[in-house]
Amino acid sequence: MDLAGSERVSLTKAAGEHLKEGANINKSLSVLGNVIRQLSEGKEFISNRDSKLTRLLSQALGNVYGSVVKPLVDSFMEGFNATIFAYGQTSSGKTHTILGNKTDPGLFQLVSNQLFQHVADQVDKRYLIRCSYIEIYNEKINDLLDKSNQGLTIREDIKGNVLLDAREAVVDNVDKLWRT
Repeated sequence: MDLAGSERVSLTKAAGEHLKEGANINKSLSVLGNVIRQLSEGKEFISNRDSKLTRLLSQALGNVYGSVVKPLVDSFMEGFNATIFAYGQTSSGKTHTILGNKTDPGLFQLVSNQLFQHVADQVDKRYLIRCSYIEIYNEKINDLLDKSNQGLTIREDIKGNVLLDAREAVVDNVDKLWRT
């Protein structure tokens, strides 16, 4: 069961265990937001805050992708910032959700295909695509493209841009992205 999106609780008619599960996911996401914000501010104490359930999605990645991720990538291709973030307890399915397997592509493959299809369709434009791949584990940020670059620090420049010294790889097709 995944949680995402906008104000549609009444449409899901979630009840019983699904509603309880959604409430627990919501609490976890609330804490995650605080962790990220307070880590970026260099704070060690992470407090809780209130939040509300907005949408429950089935376990099918197509549902998550079509409802939440595809519109996010569409906006990204129009110039907006976008982040796809997997959060959860150990063995809760984060890696499977992002990477998938041979028969069930994960969000990474689906987004990559959408991104490079968009680029291929835009014959009158040129694109430079760079990727980085990080992990936040036990309040440490690790660069997964450069094993020697661990314990990264989040900074903000004078324009308010968030900076992270993670390795960025230039990629021009899906295969190169996967090999990175």
